[in-house]
Amino acid sequence: MNLKWSFYRKLYSDKSQNSIINYGMKYAMKMVDDVVVATTGKPPAPLQILEAKHHTFGIFGLQQEWFLGEINLSSDELAQFLYDKTPEFLKTAFQNYNFQSDEILSNAGTGK
Repeated sequence: MNLKWSFYRKLYSDKSQNSIINYGMKYAMKMVDDVVVATTGKPPAPLQILEAKHHTFGIFGLQQEWFLGEINLSSDELAQFLYDKTPEFLKTAFQNYNFQSDEILSNAGTGK
């Protein structure tokens, strides 16, 4: 387990243009767009994009703090907190989205 923690601590400490946070934000926002378009027939409104970005930045920041041991919660507690704080339009869109396989995020964010 320490090896995994070491990996994630190193991963989240990278601040380069190829960092997990930069990549993750681009992927997550593309995924939000794909999922909302697929479930509503139209792209997210500007305020929904802002809300999704705010939420996604928060997820990455809290995950980073959690991996660095700065947040004393179990993974289940953190996951429940993050879900509870997810904007309602995203909860609805993801619940209604038809993923192409059993793997989460199988086609969302890829434009397929």
